[in-house]
Amino acid sequence: MAITLDDIAVFLKAAPGFVLILFGIYFAVKKLGYCVGCQVKIRNSRNRGTHISSIIFQNHKDRPIAITGIFGIQGNVRFEIEDPKIPILLKSLETIVVKPEDYSKYVCKGNLFEVDMGAIEKLRIFIETPKKTIECKHIFRPTAELEKFRKGLDVANKITCRFNDVVYGDDSSFAIVYSTDKVDRTTIIDKHGFIDDSEHLGCNCIPKGNLSVEGIKAYLKMKTGMDVFAFELKHD
Repeated sequence: MAITLDDIAVFLKAAPGFVLILFGIYFAVKKLGYCVGCQVKIRNSRNRGTHISSIIFQNHKDRPIAITGIFGIQGNVRFEIEDPKIPILLKSLETIVVKPEDYSKYVCKGNLFEVDMGAIEKLRIFIETPKKTIECKHIFRPTAELEKFRKGLDVANKITCRFNDVVYGDDSSFAIVYSTDKVDRTTIIDKHGFIDDSEHLGCNCIPKGNLSVEGIKAYLKMKTGMDVFAFELKHD
């Protein structure tokens, strides 16, 4: 059967309607149900053992989700991952990273329970919402994709040294803690005696002859009239 120009014209007139119907179906499906992907990061700590350090959640639906709790199931053990004081909002088609509150350990029936780092794909992750509990789908990058950026390359490890949540480097020698305007402050002194973030201190340098814990305290007392605590920094 031959297709005439009239047939083509009729089809072109109807095509926009079909396209709109398909788009309508697509967006309706995007709003139906729940579909959340997750990527779990495990860290091994010398003093706390194996623990979940963070989870990436991806919302694959065009509807927001209020997360009121996160838990996992490994084997026949259920364990809490995060119990937020305020619901965590996972917006439509967006991605968030949740870093669970630090914990010391899990205990099940009097025995130590640890997350199995070698079987993450078997770890089931759930999020609680006001209406229902949703099981998340694991997202794994292909091994070949990961190896492409590792093979033949040396790895530089990121090391972060902190004192009172202030980050310091290899040239840092001392930390001082003091209080102004009813606010406790911490700042760093480098090996040359220069004081980082000295705006509230009224002094930006310690003489070389005073670069010791007691010397710093005495010099700042003399220079500013302030009593400060001084600490020698450790370096890995």
